[in-house]
Amino acid sequence: DFNDSTLFFINHDFHFVKNGKEQHRGRINLIGRLQLSMESSATKEHEDIVALREFRVQEAAVKIMKMRKTITSAQLQTELVEMLKPMFIPNRKLIKEQIDWLIENRFIERKDDDINTFVYVS
Repeated sequence: DFNDSTLFFINHDFHFVKNGKEQHRGRINLIGRLQLSMESSATKEHEDIVALREFRVQEAAVKIMKMRKTITSAQLQTELVEMLKPMFIPNRKLIKEQIDWLIENRFIERKDDDINTFVYVS
């Protein structure tokens, strides 16, 4: 990796050999190397965005549960999509994973007589 203080030196004795002849002029392709570093930074940014979206879904779910105290699964999903629509539209898989996380960490729990209803644990 390169930074602002990286120094480069020109090797005047370097030459290419092409068809058995020394070539004093030639090209060095650096684009492939640059793309790899850009792809790794793009991957990290994507992971950061996914983590931030998970936190936003958790935050919105807790907010809704604090207001409603008891809510059905379908109603919670609908309200989550409405609340998060200005930022992003969460998919069902993300919502389900975060609801399961909230249940595991005892923020909410399922009602004993109806598994499709959630209760806020205060």
